[in-house]
Amino acid sequence: FKNWMFRVALNVKKDFAASVRRVTMNSRGFEENEEKNIPDRSDESAELRELRTERLARAFTIVLDSDSTVYKVLTWMAQSIFIVNFDVTKIKSTELVLTAFEQKKLYDMRDMVFFASRSLSWINITAKQSARIESALAAPYHDGRRYGDVKYCEFFMKKGGKATISDWVNRMNNVIKRVIEYETLDS
Repeated sequence: FKNWMFRVALNVKKDFAASVRRVTMNSRGFEENEEKNIPDRSDESAELRELRTERLARAFTIVLDSDSTVYKVLTWMAQSIFIVNFDVTKIKSTELVLTAFEQKKLYDMRDMVFFASRSLSWINITAKQSARIESALAAPYHDGRRYGDVKYCEFFMKKGGKATISDWVNRMNNVIKRVIEYETLDS
């Protein structure tokens, strides 16, 4: 997860810098350069670790404060926590999310994600953020059910669980990116 979140933060920075310079690169070239520019963090300074942790915490705050659909928020949080806790790739974490939550109701998913978030001291879910999640889970879905009572897999698109999860996480990453760009332009 650490590597993935570092890449997210690095990509946000790179995307913003590229937009400022009005430089465009093809996606293949960007990916190749991205791989080469990821530093070996074994000798990373405490200052850099603290900066990365602040960025991760900011990303979680943005996601929790967003008006995005509750299952997308929980998906992003779950995948991010899997990546951090198990140091796995985004692809592997998607498989873990699918395995862990596919047949669970959103209430169960929320409980598991919130519990797992306690292992990361820099994640601070406020009462307001928790209330927002609770309200979204209690909202009517259809057939007399609430969102929280619906199995996670019922939200998947026709293209399947893996593609759906990947799409939702990418959408949440774009939300993070837009908020950070807006904050950067404001300052």
